[in-house]
Amino acid sequence: MKNFSFSLSLMALCAGAAMISPAHAQQTYEQSTYTIPENGRASLRAFIEDERDRACDAAENGSPKTCVTPEQQVNIIQPGGILPPEVNIVPVPDTITGRMPDAPNLTKYVYAASNVYLIDINTRRVIDVVTLPAP
Repeated sequence: MKNFSFSLSLMALCAGAAMISPAHAQQTYEQSTYTIPENGRASLRAFIEDERDRACDAAENGSPKTCVTPEQQVNIIQPGGILPPEVNIVPVPDTITGRMPDAPNLTKYVYAASNVYLIDINTRRVIDVVTLPAP
């Protein structure tokens, strides 16, 4: 009798799990409406400016680090797009993100190609992007 009850419970659990749509089973951000709050955007813009200045200072001192001016910036990947694997991403330091409202689960802020992207950590799908205004 115990085995029958256990089997029946297991079948009910499996049937319930099968009814959950894939969109609800795992969070995805293909059609996300999340946007980085304005105070977070300001912090991230300051971070981008600091990174550009640091890269340009290093380039002037003979370091191989590339100085990327706004004119040399690569095409911006818009929300919903995927950051290609060849684009090097660097996590934005906790000293910056720690002052911002929490981002959704399974996401992270990364610095890539002179922009900051909030990406889905599993797919590299862009949820939101912060750039500097064109010069």
